[in-house]
Amino acid sequence: LRQVSEYRELTVELYRAERRGDTFGPAEPIEELNSPADELAPCFGDGFLYFASDRPDGLGGLDLVRAPCADDEFGAVERLAPGLNSSADESDPACVPASPVLVFASNRARRSRADFDLYRAEPDGAGFFALEALDALNTPSDERDPALARDARSLWFASDRGGNFDLFRAWGDGARWERAEELATLNGPDEERGPWLAAGGFELLFESHAPLAEPEFRRARSRELLTIEPPPVTLAEWITLALLALIGLLALLARRWHELDILWKCLLVSLVVHLLLLYGMRHVYPEHELHDVGPREGRAIRVRLAPEEGDARPVLEARLGPDA
Repeated sequence: LRQVSEYRELTVELYRAERRGDTFGPAEPIEELNSPADELAPCFGDGFLYFASDRPDGLGGLDLVRAPCADDEFGAVERLAPGLNSSADESDPACVPASPVLVFASNRARRSRADFDLYRAEPDGAGFFALEALDALNTPSDERDPALARDARSLWFASDRGGNFDLFRAWGDGARWERAEELATLNGPDEERGPWLAAGGFELLFESHAPLAEPEFRRARSRELLTIEPPPVTLAEWITLALLALIGLLALLARRWHELDILWKCLLVSLVVHLLLLYGMRHVYPEHELHDVGPREGRAIRVRLAPEEGDARPVLEARLGPDA
């Protein structure tokens, strides 16, 4: 369960369900982690299951805790290092991939406000967490339920800045984030909460809650082309390019250019042309417009994968065309 304070003091518990393709198996309680207190907002990361709990030995309200997880077995619950939890509520943990950094939500008082904001927590060498409010994303409304993509370039969360909770997405590098954009194609009149990205990055699971109705899970699939900045050119690459350019320049200025064999002349010209092409094709800019290819005409195209000799499995066939 990835929901929040409105379900508090109702013995909220953690459940798990095995995914089987596009469906899920029956939900089963995680008995070794549940207690008479509330446990909610689970998140896997770095060999642990992080979640929020208001157990009586905490600092007050909801605190973030974790339990080691290996081979589908959970260890004892342990509290996080100092500097992260407070007397207010800390909830909705999200692990930054390949990093000890956590992003979470808290309603601790800040600038005379006590709404839920998003924070980034990074442990130092001694294990103490240093906190940083994500001011580029926070508003006077509530920001909840952060989730990160596997490459840490996008952060998804829910906010009620428009009245109801809706889903938002921000771009960044795991440490800094740009201004969030609303996911208008997913948001509706109901409340959308708890975004979670599947491993492939093209499937989003979230919770939708209509008034006077039970919350339900929904799934949305997407295919997007994103512009990725190329890595910086290294010193060795610059030296290689300089040497190649120097060879080409010397060949052009050589007095005996007219005496060179045609094969060497073609090679040197090819080097210069390829250098120019490499420099000009460092970026790929996908178009933003959608193009409708229209109806297909003519005969259908069929692709047939024949079984190997002695293989009794059925043949795989794909068809494309008006009569497919």
